[in-house]
Amino acid sequence: MPSPDLRLAFVLAWAPLALGSSLLFAVIFAVIGLPWWLGVIDGFVISAGIVWWFTRSAVERLVNQLGGVAVSDGDDPRFENLVEGLALSTGLAEPDLYIVADSALNGAALARGESRALVVTSGLLEGCDRIELEGVLAGLLSRLKSGDAEAATLAAVLFGKPVLDSGAPDFLEPLVSLAFRTLFNEHREITNDREAVSVTRYPPGLSSALERILRGPYEPAGVTAGTRHLWFAPPRPAPFLPHSPLSWRLDVLSEA
Repeated sequence: MPSPDLRLAFVLAWAPLALGSSLLFAVIFAVIGLPWWLGVIDGFVISAGIVWWFTRSAVERLVNQLGGVAVSDGDDPRFENLVEGLALSTGLAEPDLYIVADSALNGAALARGESRALVVTSGLLEGCDRIELEGVLAGLLSRLKSGDAEAATLAAVLFGKPVLDSGAPDFLEPLVSLAFRTLFNEHREITNDREAVSVTRYPPGLSSALERILRGPYEPAGVTAGTRHLWFAPPRPAPFLPHSPLSWRLDVLSEA
């Protein structure tokens, strides 16, 4: 069952589309001599279908947009073994694993229903030692467990790609702002970092990883306004989204 926040996000995505579609179909039906109210019903139904289509296969479509390549057994034993052990510790089913060929040090967690994925850059795998990588992967898995990954995925497919990345009219920006504030806790990144170190039981591992990421680069090629919020270390503050700078996250971890 979706959380109230996720249900509200669906409503926020559907309502303006339903209103526009219903008005359009009502006019068309009236012009061709059919009852206008049938057009209103059709508009509501069609707009619901469009929203459903946007969320269908959301994880797979976002993985493709991020440039992720599926990891087969044995492709990267360290990556696979760490995820297997951390998933067991957190009680999660192992997600699908993907690697983006990019020198930036970053990663993302995606989820929609039963479909879950971890996407990491080749730069993260090559630039972090085992303990640092474990901290980052624990942070990504904590996003899957808390529901933050599903909220981020829905934000990308319902508002990020179709609105922020499509040149949509400015009057839609308040709607996107409300949706992002509804979907995301103000301290989402700090909360997930704390959950990560509760799993690894070694705060210095994640701290060291964040310090390495902060030295950069950590902005993957092709990142967009509508997908910045997906990344473990947002390349830049994402529009409309409360953001905890890496320096703040390090300060919190130093107190853990």
